[in-house]
Amino acid sequence: MPAELTEQPVRPEGSLYQITSELVALMAARDSLVEGFLDSPLLESEKAELLAAMDAQIKAHIAAEVRKVDGIRAYLRNCEAQLQAVKNEMFRLTQYQRAWESRYERVKDFTLAVLREFVQPDSQGRVKLEGATGSLAIHANGGKLALEITQPELVPDEFCRMVGWITAPLWTRMSEALRLPIYGDWRVERVPNNDLIRAALESDCETCGGLGAVALPGCALCQGVDEEPCEACKGKGEHPAPCGACGGDGKTKVPGARFAPRGERLAVK
Repeated sequence: MPAELTEQPVRPEGSLYQITSELVALMAARDSLVEGFLDSPLLESEKAELLAAMDAQIKAHIAAEVRKVDGIRAYLRNCEAQLQAVKNEMFRLTQYQRAWESRYERVKDFTLAVLREFVQPDSQGRVKLEGATGSLAIHANGGKLALEITQPELVPDEFCRMVGWITAPLWTRMSEALRLPIYGDWRVERVPNNDLIRAALESDCETCGGLGAVALPGCALCQGVDEEPCEACKGKGEHPAPCGACGGDGKTKVPGARFAPRGERLAVK
C-alpha cells in the first residue's frame, strides 16, 4: 500500500516539501472537522459555515501554490496511489468475504442434509441435536409461502389483469369514440394478479367448507338403509370422501398457480 506523506526535516520557505505538507495538514484538518460534526450540538447552518471557511482556506492555499505545479501535482498523485491501494484492498477483502460465505453455506447445506437423513424426529416432530455448548436443529421457514405461477395461460381471467401502454393521442381518441385502435399504437399483456391468486389459495374451499372431505350418498356398512342407526354413517346413509375440488387439503385451487412447499433451514444455537 503506498506510503502516506509523512513529516520530514524542516526545509527552506516555499520548498516542495512545505507546499505539500501544508496541503496535507489542511486536508487532515478538514477531515477532523467533518468527523467532529457527528457528535456536535451545532446547527446544520453553523456546520456549513465552518466547513465553507475551511474549504475557502484550502482553495486559497491551492490558488497561491498551483503555479508552482509540483506540490499540488505531488499531492494529487499521492491521492491517486492511495485510492488505488484502497480499491485493491477492497477487492481482496471482497474475495475473502465471498470465500467464507461459500464455506458457510456449503457446510450448512451438508449439515442440513445429514440431519434430514440420519436424525429421527422427537415426539413433537422436531429434528434437533444437543451439544455441550449449543444445538443444531431443522426449522421451517417462516413468512408467506412462495407463490408459483406454473402455467400463466391456465390462470382464469378473474385472477388476471391487462398490463401495457397506450399513446396519449390514441387514449384521447378512444375516450372520445371508443374505437378499436391500430395495434401499433398500444401494447397490453395478460398478467396474473399475484395478490388475488394468493388470497384465493389461502381461502377455504367452497365445496367442502375447508374440511377437505364431502359426504357422498351410500354407506358401505348399511348400504343406505336406515332401518337401524348405523355407526358408520350415523343413520345418514352417506360416506365421507376426499373433496375433488381441493384435493382434500381444504383450500381453494387456482389453475396454473400454487404455493411452493415451505422450505427448511438449519438453526444454529
